[in-house]
Amino acid sequence: MRKLLLASVFALLPMAAGAATMPLTGSWSVSGLSDVTASPNSFTGTIDNVPLTGTQSPINLFTLSPGSSCSGPDCNKITNTVTETITVNLTNLHFDGSSLANITLTGIYTAKYSGSELSCAVGDGRSPSSGATDCLIWTGASDTYNGSTVVDETISPGNILALSFENATDWDITPTYWGQYRDAPSVPEPASIVLLGSALAGLRLMRRRKA
Repeated sequence: MRKLLLASVFALLPMAAGAATMPLTGSWSVSGLSDVTASPNSFTGTIDNVPLTGTQSPINLFTLSPGSSCSGPDCNKITNTVTETITVNLTNLHFDGSSLANITLTGIYTAKYSGSELSCAVGDGRSPSSGATDCLIWTGASDTYNGSTVVDETISPGNILALSFENATDWDITPTYWGQYRDAPSVPEPASIVLLGSALAGLRLMRRRKA
C-alpha cells in the first residue's frame, strides 16, 4: 500500500523538460561611440532548453575596438583615458520561430591607454597590470570584470527566455551573452490535486499507525 501511495505522489509531480537546442538571432545597433568602433552588426547563437540550474557557454555579441591613441573628443588627456556611454539596441529578435520584444541596453565603455590597470579589469586573467586596458560595464551590473545584467523575454504566458549580458575586458573586447529558456511549471488539474492530497494523507496515516 505504501509503495502504491508513493507511486501516486511521484506520478503527479511535474517532470523536468528534456534538453533541446533552439536558435536565437537578431541585429543590433550601437550609439554613443566616437572614439570606438563596433562590428559586426548582427549576431546568431543558440539557446539551450536547460534546467533552471543549467547554463550554457557565452556567445559573442560584437567587438568594440578603441582607437590607436587617446585623441578623440572623449579622451581625457590627463589620465590618457577614453570614457563613453553607449546604448545598444537589439532588434529583429527571433527565438525558435517566435518574434521577441526589442531590447535596449546601456553601459560604460572605458579604454585606458597607459598606466595602471583599470579597476574593472583587475582579476580577469587577461589584462596587463599596466599598459592598455579597457572595460565595458553594463548598466545594472557590478563594476567588475565578471559582472552581468539579465533581461527576461516573455516567449508565451509563463515561459521566459532569460538573457544574461556579461561585462567585457581586455583590448578589442567582445561582450558576450548566454541564455536560459525557462519552462512554465505545470499546474495540476483539480482532480489531480485531490488525488495528491489523498495520497499524502494516506502516508501520514500509515506513519501514525507505525508510531
